[in-house]
Amino acid sequence: MKKYMGSILIMAMILSGCSMGEDIGQFTGSNKLGGDITIGEMPWIPLGLSRDAYLVAEKRMSRFVKVGMPRKNFVQKMKLNPVMGAEWSDRVTSGEGWFTELSRRNKYGDLEVEEFSFGYYKGHRLAERFAVILENGVVRRVARSPWTSEDDPAPPPFKVFSNGNTLNQELKLVSSHYRGKLQSKRAYEKILPYLKKIRVGWTSAEVRLSLGGSLYRLPNGYMYFQESLLWNDGFTLNDTGPLSVVIMPFGYRDDKGRLRKKVIVRAEGGLVTAVYWQPDAPKRKKAPRSVKKFTPKLKKSPLKMKKAPVKVKKFSPGQKIMKFTPKFKKIPPKIKKAPKELEKK
Repeated sequence: MKKYMGSILIMAMILSGCSMGEDIGQFTGSNKLGGDITIGEMPWIPLGLSRDAYLVAEKRMSRFVKVGMPRKNFVQKMKLNPVMGAEWSDRVTSGEGWFTELSRRNKYGDLEVEEFSFGYYKGHRLAERFAVILENGVVRRVARSPWTSEDDPAPPPFKVFSNGNTLNQELKLVSSHYRGKLQSKRAYEKILPYLKKIRVGWTSAEVRLSLGGSLYRLPNGYMYFQESLLWNDGFTLNDTGPLSVVIMPFGYRDDKGRLRKKVIVRAEGGLVTAVYWQPDAPKRKKAPRSVKKFTPKLKKSPLKMKKAPVKVKKFSPGQKIMKFTPKFKKIPPKIKKAPKELEKK
């Protein structure tokens, strides 16, 4: 198991799980970029990787490249020219807007996947804009970057491009930049919707384009800067088996500097094989406040109910009191009285 506190070049190339394909990879041995490319304080931009050259490649891709196109036709339409010589007859080496150092050919079982990355140099930065993905010699999909220049993450400090820096000095500057600018909770929330879109089977180029990371060429090699990537806390590679295995943790640091890992992307043989989401820690529930027992106070009911007092009219002094005369109903006579004459007899 290797941890990426060493080689910046290897870290940049395998960051998204892609192996260094022998058909396209141009780097061997040292981490220093050799040849005629001078990098550092005065970046040299290859003629075929200027913005104008990229625009030519973008027009060709939009006009000619179709899903289902054979590899041979794709190479011809994009004018990816092979180098002179029989030993290079099957190796694609140059073309407008084509990043050979980011393009890969990987095998996963019976599946052979090729990714062709296109873009341009923007100072020290390699601005990737789209990638064409081939499976078993046939174009399967085209991935484009959804980000604009306004969405670019914070660039690294200018000191990191100094030719006088040693590898350890570069790593310290990179680590400080990651902790200070790229591992905040705000950075994690910015790319969270794009982390949710990562799918099994994606290539390294598709992951980079989706998340909006930036590759920079430094005096000691290439370096990948990605918001929310915890590259110095759990980013590992195991290349001892038949397929390289890469673990990419994403998350943030809270206000107290504590690490919060939220997502882990696993890649094997250059392809994403799993995405693990860390469950949020359950929030602690506050203990309920002690509630005093409520006992309603009831009035004591009297044993005997008192009668309501009779209302009596008040009389003022000297007021005449009306005489009460009861009225009786007349009872109708039922028995007729005998005549007086009979009574005398």
